[in-house]
Amino acid sequence: MDAHERYFARILFRNKVLESKGMDFERLFVEVMSSANADFRSPKPHGKEGDWKCDGYDSKTGQFYQVYAPEKPTERVTDAVAKLEDALEGMLEKWNEFMPVKEYFFVYNDAFQGIYPEIEKRLSELSQKHKLPCSLFLSRDLLRVFETLDDDAKAYCIQCPIPETTGSNKVVSYEALNEVVNYIVSLPYERHKPERIDLSPDFLKKIEFNALSQPVADLLKGGAHQIGALDRYFDMEPDLKVVLQQRFVALYEEGKQRIANNHRGYGDELFFYIFEKACPQEPKKFFGDAVEVLMSYYFECCDIFEPPKTTLFD
Repeated sequence: MDAHERYFARILFRNKVLESKGMDFERLFVEVMSSANADFRSPKPHGKEGDWKCDGYDSKTGQFYQVYAPEKPTERVTDAVAKLEDALEGMLEKWNEFMPVKEYFFVYNDAFQGIYPEIEKRLSELSQKHKLPCSLFLSRDLLRVFETLDDDAKAYCIQCPIPETTGSNKVVSYEALNEVVNYIVSLPYERHKPERIDLSPDFLKKIEFNALSQPVADLLKGGAHQIGALDRYFDMEPDLKVVLQQRFVALYEEGKQRIANNHRGYGDELFFYIFEKACPQEPKKFFGDAVEVLMSYYFECCDIFEPPKTTLFD
């Protein structure tokens, strides 16, 4: 995996963290930690006993983890503080009987936004009370663990192929397009108010206008080289062209609602949000190749991403 592919993987993983709440985030945390550490265990809840207030632990080091992933990490700080105290007390009561807890981590999905000082303060107080090292484990910490994984493990954790930087060297088969198209067609479609679409702007100007990075631009240009295969596909399945347009517009609008646009890299995150949603949930490379071609097609048609303004009235 080269530098560009590592960059793609980081954005895909970041998007996965941002959309994962509650049990979804806990499952993602367990998959990443288990892939990174053969000694990591995740207790299976059992009846009234539950999981003894533990979401994961290292059987050799005695490091224990508890996960908290609220819907909105910037709100309900008191809930996080209450969860922290109750969970730690309950865990120590159960696990210390046979497996000493040597270090404690409060895993908090802060969605890469940072954490309020009230939580840091309470964690410090509990550390002193129990004479136990207690630390926060935030989204950025899970990202660091993810970056240590090999290529296959990364793809498995995000359940999505990581685009390669082979550009126009890829060959997309009819079978690959067919499988991806069938998946995309099955996605729920929400009709959006149609907007005016001007004549297709220059491909490179549109990339620049949407502030897409060079690695993402290379993916779009690489996909564009294979649009001939897509045209042949649409010749055999003409009705799907409009159906797919609707799906990609819906994914684009959904991504704009979910991803904050006040930071550098917004365009890239939006690109990979659509890419991941359009891929069947299996980390197979040929799925990614087919989605890149489809995205290039609808990018050029101005169905996804914004066309450059050409007049003062646009």
